[in-house]
Amino acid sequence: MFAKLKKFLKLLTPPPILTLKRKITRLLEDRRFAHIYRLHTTHTLESFQKFTTHEAKIKVLFYNDWGGSWEALEPLALALASDERFEVVVLAMPTLVQSQNFYDLGATKALQAFGDKIGIPITHALDSRSRVQCIVGFDTQMRPTLFPNQTQAQYCFTTRPYDSLRPKGWSNADIAECMKLARIEYGIFFVAFYFDFAPSDHPSAPWYSRANRYYDFLFVPDTFHRDVMAFYKSKDAYTRFVVTGSPRLENFKQGDFSKPHTQKLTIFYTSRYSKGDSYNTFFTFIEYFMQQAKEDKIHFIYRPHPNMYDTKQGNHNILSGAQWQEFIARFNTPNLSLDTNPSYEDSFKKADVIVSDASSTIVYAFLANKPVIYTQNLMGGELNNWALKLLQGCFIIDTLDSMRELIARLQEDFQGMIAPLQCRREDILKSCFYFPPKGSVACIIDTLLADVYKSPPHAP
Repeated sequence: MFAKLKKFLKLLTPPPILTLKRKITRLLEDRRFAHIYRLHTTHTLESFQKFTTHEAKIKVLFYNDWGGSWEALEPLALALASDERFEVVVLAMPTLVQSQNFYDLGATKALQAFGDKIGIPITHALDSRSRVQCIVGFDTQMRPTLFPNQTQAQYCFTTRPYDSLRPKGWSNADIAECMKLARIEYGIFFVAFYFDFAPSDHPSAPWYSRANRYYDFLFVPDTFHRDVMAFYKSKDAYTRFVVTGSPRLENFKQGDFSKPHTQKLTIFYTSRYSKGDSYNTFFTFIEYFMQQAKEDKIHFIYRPHPNMYDTKQGNHNILSGAQWQEFIARFNTPNLSLDTNPSYEDSFKKADVIVSDASSTIVYAFLANKPVIYTQNLMGGELNNWALKLLQGCFIIDTLDSMRELIARLQEDFQGMIAPLQCRREDILKSCFYFPPKGSVACIIDTLLADVYKSPPHAP
């Protein structure tokens, strides 16, 4: 027994050469960051040297590598595109997935939709004569064709800090050497952590200090998310956390997602799905919903998680290419729909009920005033205190049997079932969210202008 344990522990222990390599890599990263720190704190970034008068336009780059997160940036991009004080470049880029392959995860599709809204064609190269540009920044082999220093922008907005998922040349350090980095968080910190549980400053976490230290501004939706980010802030970071509310959350709250209820429910389901993710409930419920649709009892819309497109790594938790094709082929029948759009909006408008696990989808659906079913992981304890407040306005189920029972009751008395949740809605909105009177986009623009011209910044 001891020998087996010793062998197991040996497997967990990295070899000395790997440990040494990590230490050297971190040392080089820290030296480079020290140089970037001086550029940002002494205001000597080359791209900012032209701002001697208010006549110069502020150039903002939007880096989008996932269509599903673009809605976090789009309201600001739309506002700046119509503001003559700014130049705008919206860039679609590929992202790295678990199999270590790059995919276009809806970035080009989102870029095309944005270009259609503002009447700007999609191009593959910069044009210094255009104030607003929509550019695909990679070739057919998913290799980048544009790099930060070529854009000559003053600010770069992202929705995710994970530079390990970006092509070479687009790390946070690469960007921060040329311009100021800013982020509007696309997701919500939903799962349990962190103050109550073991601290986890891990590269996969959106609050990872070594990635976030390159950001000048993190625009956060509320004080809870600000406090999480501040808790993990690197001591040498120059980052400012600005509570502005969230453009994406505002759009869900203000949008009209109402649908006349019919006896035959339309259920929209999206789930986490990745190797070793203990929070996902895909395998628990997917076959039940598809069978209900096959029996003509419901309309069923499923939105695949981005990891499901990664079919080059087959194992018990990731579908192989053949399994994926077989799965999506099942949706070519009545009552079954596969949602592959970057935006949630169309499916939200069609759905009577939204079903999801520990995902930001729960928050979007709640704000859209849709009945929400939260599929709780059987392990329990997966939610933080902020999420627990929100779930007071949602149905919570933890087994297939409880899902069957809830769907049957919703079919029998839909309005009666959702009425208690509606009564709690206003209190939850007040306790969990921040919606500034003039809107989050205006607050973000105020912060940028204050930063450029050194005027008083936005204060929540």
